[in-house]
Amino acid sequence: MSEEDTKTHYINPKLRQSGWYDGKNVRMEYKDKPLYYTDGKINSFNGQRGERRGKFLDYLLYCPDIHHKIAVIEAKRYDLPEGKGMQQGLTYARDLKIPFVFTSNGHDFVFKDRLIASDDVHIPMDKFPTPKELLTKYVKEAHLGKDGLNLLKSQYYYRRGSISPRYYQVNAINQTLKAVAKGQHHIMFVMATGTGKTYTAFQIAWRLMHAKDLHHPINKVLYLVDRNILADQPMNGDFRAMKDVSVKLSRKQWKDPASLPAYKLYFGLYQQLFSHGKDQHLYKNFDQNFFDLIIIDEAHRGSANLDSNWHSILNYFAPKGSNTIVVGMTATPNERHGANLSYFGKPVYNYTLKQGINDGFLAPYSVIRVGTNIDEHGFTPYNGQKDVNGYPIKLQQYNTKDFDRTIIIPQRDMAVAKFVTDYLKKNGRNEKVIIFCMDINHARRMRYALIHFNQDLQHKYNDDYVAQITSGVDDAQAQLSRFEAPNSQYPVLVTTSDMLRTGVNAKDVKIIVLDTNINSMTEFKQIIGRGTRLDTENGKKSFVIIDFRNATRLFSDPKFDGTPDDIEDVTSTSQLKDHQQKMQSKPKSTGSDSVTHYIPEVNAKVYVNDAYVYHFDKNGHRITDDIRIYDKNNILSEFHSLKDFLKSWNSAARKSLFLKELRKHGILIPELRKQDKSLDKYDDFDVITHLAFDTPALSKHDRVNNVKKQGVIYKYHGQAREVLKALLEKFQKPGIDVGSLENIKTLQLPEFTHRFGDVVNVVLHDFGSKKNYTKAIDSIINSMYNDHPSAA
Repeated sequence: MSEEDTKTHYINPKLRQSGWYDGKNVRMEYKDKPLYYTDGKINSFNGQRGERRGKFLDYLLYCPDIHHKIAVIEAKRYDLPEGKGMQQGLTYARDLKIPFVFTSNGHDFVFKDRLIASDDVHIPMDKFPTPKELLTKYVKEAHLGKDGLNLLKSQYYYRRGSISPRYYQVNAINQTLKAVAKGQHHIMFVMATGTGKTYTAFQIAWRLMHAKDLHHPINKVLYLVDRNILADQPMNGDFRAMKDVSVKLSRKQWKDPASLPAYKLYFGLYQQLFSHGKDQHLYKNFDQNFFDLIIIDEAHRGSANLDSNWHSILNYFAPKGSNTIVVGMTATPNERHGANLSYFGKPVYNYTLKQGINDGFLAPYSVIRVGTNIDEHGFTPYNGQKDVNGYPIKLQQYNTKDFDRTIIIPQRDMAVAKFVTDYLKKNGRNEKVIIFCMDINHARRMRYALIHFNQDLQHKYNDDYVAQITSGVDDAQAQLSRFEAPNSQYPVLVTTSDMLRTGVNAKDVKIIVLDTNINSMTEFKQIIGRGTRLDTENGKKSFVIIDFRNATRLFSDPKFDGTPDDIEDVTSTSQLKDHQQKMQSKPKSTGSDSVTHYIPEVNAKVYVNDAYVYHFDKNGHRITDDIRIYDKNNILSEFHSLKDFLKSWNSAARKSLFLKELRKHGILIPELRKQDKSLDKYDDFDVITHLAFDTPALSKHDRVNNVKKQGVIYKYHGQAREVLKALLEKFQKPGIDVGSLENIKTLQLPEFTHRFGDVVNVVLHDFGSKKNYTKAIDSIINSMYNDHPSAA
């Protein structure tokens, strides 16, 4: 009896008996429609979904009244042991923050309560809990209380055509609401760049504002940002449903709040709230209890700074003992001494870059590490050498960390620009690129270097193919708006320093170039985040990082995508000051060491010394340079023996679909072929069996000869036989696989139509019917592989 039989004959009737109905309070998997909650990781090699596509459930039980998933059921075959699917169910429940897990093989249910430490409980099939019983159990064990229940009853915003939150967004929303219900006033959630933090914040605000019978109702919300774009984007994007009750506060309005109409949502730019004159604290023009909820975007930059202006604003509107709730959101918790954790406490939810990539919601990446000769060997001035301004250059060796900070060597800029340009010429010159530079001056020089190698397109796009987007550039904001627009023609290559590290929503960026020293994990994640957004509609399924400064060494740092550090307790004013001084202190240089030396030309040519391409697997580990080993391991993880592989191969109705499915599991034969051109003479079947199981490989030529020896094609006469011979000749060419034999569209190629006429003529006249043609092709393919040592 199959798993489907267990569901149909045993589980479904008992669920209905207990009051659980499909579409009302249960969602269930059907054979043709799995209940996915992730999309499945995209392979950075080939853009294909892997991981057997996404994760999916057998049954999802939920309570419509409280908009909360309450249980999962994992079904198994009738002949499998009781509790067989429990570990699988627990994995799904942990992902989805679901309290109760059931598994059943049709004999009984096995139950696990994740809210309390208890052993598995066996429940007879006809005693499955009712919706009311499970809800009562959940409310009691989760200690929700009246406010908690009312918050969970508040509805999500949804209109026809609008999106529904993904599972991790639901987790962040519900964990925030539960924290509010338990009386927590400083709350932070962490979500990787590109996973929809702003949309999540909108749903949190919407549900809090529409919750009924709260002890402290939420009526007015302040959305606090430190950049104009971070206010404009949500107002016109994720928060547009509240546009009629929203305002972006101007400096004038901060001065005179009494003149404001009654709004519910206020967007504020914190830089407007301070000046050196009499209006130094403009926010104090508002009543201290004016806002019920404050949302802080990019919380790592502001509220994390405990002695900052941000903290002054929060102390005013949400002092200790206040009922005002402060929700901070960030992609990058500040790792320095747990800074923002000291204000918010431990995040209520954390969804990492690694999770986003493995779930298929973020773009995977590959890394090209590039080294120039001057980075490898360093630069040492000759004794008495002076820079372009006549300043003496200290006699010492300068290396990567000094370039474009202490020493400026334009030839290095040219080497970087040439490598990037050459890469684009090979891979597409309209792929959007962000080049992160050391500072504004470096970004300006890099722009000129890139223009030098791209004069044709710079002229074609009216001097906008390459652009500098930094503060101080007059048209920077306009260029950024064009750069962010999907399918915009220009700019394509953008140089920047700090301006594009956060708050940029250019989904179709496919290349991130690192030519700046990065030592902070927070800063590193921000920059990498510029490339992680998926844009499958426009062909963006992965991105490339080109690293000239070895910044990607941070991928191997244990802190990368790990949970935040423990909270550092900072309680006294003196501790606050000491803490802040530690944050801001930097070694200061004096004398000639503080001079930036510009050297127009060094004696030796500066060039790219080497470049290595790295890919990363589903666990974030770097794939070995030899794809053979990677492929072999993946094949063996799917098929434990040659016999297992041949069984699957022989039972596959279409070999091309079988091979396509292997690619989804990370078996990268096309990439292996790119590395080793000698494989062109072998079919994928022989590449796989030889690579994984060390069997002798037969060339495509040998396989075709074996087909002829077995006499299969000689069963056919006249033009039918010639067609089959032509197909076998086609099969032997490089780049052609068994799929070309299976695909009837091969007969539409000019080499076939010129010789044999159109497809209909070949199929109907020469073979009698499409069924007969397909039968002939199947016979050839079967005879092609039936001489394998283990084929029998």
